[in-house]
Amino acid sequence: MICTASDTHEETATSTRSRFVAEAGVGWRPAPEPRSSPPLTRAEAVVSFRRTLGDGAAPQASRLAALDGLAALGEDPSRWWFQREWTDTGRPLHEALRVSYSKLDTLENCELQFVLNEELGLGKPSGYHASVGHLVHTLIDEYEAGKIEPSLDALVAEADERWQPDQFPSFAVSEAFRRLVTRTMLPNWFFEYANQPSHEHEKRFEFEMDGAVVTGFIDRIGEIKAGGFRITDYKTGKVENAGQPQDNLQLGIYSIAVDEVEELAAFRPVRGVELAFLRGKRTDGSKVERVQYMPNSGNAAKYREDMRERLGGLIERVRELYEREQFRPSTAADCHWCDFKSLCPLWPEGAPLFPELETRA
Repeated sequence: MICTASDTHEETATSTRSRFVAEAGVGWRPAPEPRSSPPLTRAEAVVSFRRTLGDGAAPQASRLAALDGLAALGEDPSRWWFQREWTDTGRPLHEALRVSYSKLDTLENCELQFVLNEELGLGKPSGYHASVGHLVHTLIDEYEAGKIEPSLDALVAEADERWQPDQFPSFAVSEAFRRLVTRTMLPNWFFEYANQPSHEHEKRFEFEMDGAVVTGFIDRIGEIKAGGFRITDYKTGKVENAGQPQDNLQLGIYSIAVDEVEELAAFRPVRGVELAFLRGKRTDGSKVERVQYMPNSGNAAKYREDMRERLGGLIERVRELYEREQFRPSTAADCHWCDFKSLCPLWPEGAPLFPELETRA
């Protein structure tokens, strides 16, 4: 039997050796130094020689032998790290400008968050909240496409069959969300929308505006009894932070898409936009909480004009950021769910480790 343990740290008392070893009457011995093995490949040999050559504390004979080994391998020091400047293709980072609601929403919040998350993809993998939203949207889409038997029991059964408990931090959290989906969200959607077939669901769109391609998916396009059509975006989150629907950029982009995409011409004019929160109403949790906006003859033109101006401004902002390649954090950003506080100079964990001392007069 071999037992291993780290050394104790008396100043912090953060670790201790196992008492069971002493009770077993076995003595502790320092771990042996790892044996160095000869390199197996040319690349490993180069690394080993360079490490020895750069070690000022190594014996002179060893450093000379490493230099001789590098020469024997025909290694060219001019090709080593730090010997060359950054390469430049002479082309812009993006040959074409493509934007979506998610990208522009992040940009409106913070430039630094935009480049780190949307451009470099450094954000954390989507959590279980996103997986719940994806499952609910997928089930609704397949139900409306006729791929699931037209009944609430069949819809709930599909949710139970596809549920993945391992995506959640604990079984309790998994069960809480499973019940939320099967007992609240899906029944709410079923009783609110299942008997009102949509004209389009999860409809992909793409249109050009100000030299950029705008893309996205519309959750639902339904008919209004009084005439016209309504765009619906399903939400599996809470309604408290919904904001005003007439200010919602996502719904605004969807409205512009219906105006711009010829394939969606049959659904003009858009008479209403709404966010449908499937968790239910704030009071009793029943059915769907709808946050709606119904443009009328007096404000419809201004609504579309304002949204076009807002979208055009964001597209121009993206273009300018790509050109100057400088992305600054926003002091007015909502940083609560940001993954990049350790990289942001506005937060203590992202501040310089050795700030420059102020120059005294």
